[in-house]
Amino acid sequence: MNYTFDHDFNNILAENFTLRVILPEGASNVKVHLPFSVDSMETSSYFSTLDYIGKTLITIKKKNVHSLLHGQAFQVSYDFSDQAMFIEPMYVIVFFFACYLAAIVSARLDLNLEDAKKKKSN
Repeated sequence: MNYTFDHDFNNILAENFTLRVILPEGASNVKVHLPFSVDSMETSSYFSTLDYIGKTLITIKKKNVHSLLHGQAFQVSYDFSDQAMFIEPMYVIVFFFACYLAAIVSARLDLNLEDAKKKKSN
């Protein structure tokens, strides 16, 4: 992934600039290549809807960022398997299958005890 380390406003100094990059779920072997030094760089997990493993979140912080000095591109490289794309759709498919299966089972169950007592007395 190539992206410019810059904010949206030209010729404005950002005193405390924070850039967050969220990679897809299942990304591994993450490497960040910056053309200059930064104050801090942290890697953590980010969870959103239907995330089981969590997405990789890279947080880069730098003080005094200006577009003329720091408007350069940086790169984030990572490995991503094609099979990891199908994890979240499979969650949805299994969930709906389980709901339909539960509805079918509950419709076929007869938990009424009064009918059983009437049948025994006849």
